[in-house]
Amino acid sequence: MSKKRKTRCWGCQSLDVIRWGQRDYKQRFKCKNCGLLFTRTNPWISKQNRFVWFRDWIVGKQTYEQISLSSGYSVRTLERYFEGYLSEDPVWKIRSSDRVNLLIGGTYFANKVCLVLYRNHTIKSTLMYRLSDGELNYSLSKNESPQIRRYLLHL
Repeated sequence: MSKKRKTRCWGCQSLDVIRWGQRDYKQRFKCKNCGLLFTRTNPWISKQNRFVWFRDWIVGKQTYEQISLSSGYSVRTLERYFEGYLSEDPVWKIRSSDRVNLLIGGTYFANKVCLVLYRNHTIKSTLMYRLSDGELNYSLSKNESPQIRRYLLHL
């Protein structure tokens, strides 16, 4: 039995896709679920489609073999794709808002290290975190980085 790579709809992520003629000598596909017509030539879309399998591996806790059977990719190809995703740093975008409810909290670990978290409760986003030896009142004014002090002064 030969493995056949399945085409995924980039609109609804469905695998229920059929061939739908050609355009500019490229194979077109139609999603039976949402009716979207598309081709497989865009590298960004291909990478986005492959990310679905990466997410299944990380969040869904599926093995390479399980993903290989459902995707049509070989185990080695999946490993190569996933290494690419793991080597890229995620982009952290700070979303702005008019009102800010800043929550500051700390968690102690067994080695007497405290993780202090600065979180914007309004937009549900973590602004900054740091390691410290404790949650101290004076640390906010004296020991904080210039960036967080500037941010706190603009509130």
